[in-house]
Amino acid sequence: MSTEVDTKHAADTEPAARPANTSTPRPDQPAAWRRRRYQVIAGALAIALIVVFVANNVLARQYSPSGAVSQYLTAIQSGDAAAAWSLIQVSAPTTNVDATLIDRASLQAALGSAKPDIRSFAVTQTANADANVVAVVFSYETAGGTKRSTFTV
Repeated sequence: MSTEVDTKHAADTEPAARPANTSTPRPDQPAAWRRRRYQVIAGALAIALIVVFVANNVLARQYSPSGAVSQYLTAIQSGDAAAAWSLIQVSAPTTNVDATLIDRASLQAALGSAKPDIRSFAVTQTANADANVVAVVFSYETAGGTKRSTFTV
């Protein structure tokens, strides 16, 4: 029985060829978009973008003329005179009227004696009367049926 051993000397072997430095990842590394760090950053950016979009829409609706009218009608509907008063600017009427609600006490007395018969309401139209004035048209349901009215904001 014989054993032969094949030995190579260091001088006889060629140095291993080094691969050129390229931008392609090694086979054992995932593509850049598959790395966890990039996925987390992309997810965080997507969530931030959605939050900004939703916040912008909420604020734009709330602080618009139709939003102000909706807040006012909601306060009147619930009988909250303090909230309703904080949302309006009242001036004295220019013609004869049956009742005036030009001060906070009058509004509180009117809402305290009987809750308004507003079952539901919807802002149906907004139109610019001029550069600083917007007419907000709304309809509301009462026991007597549907009615329409306009606020000048």
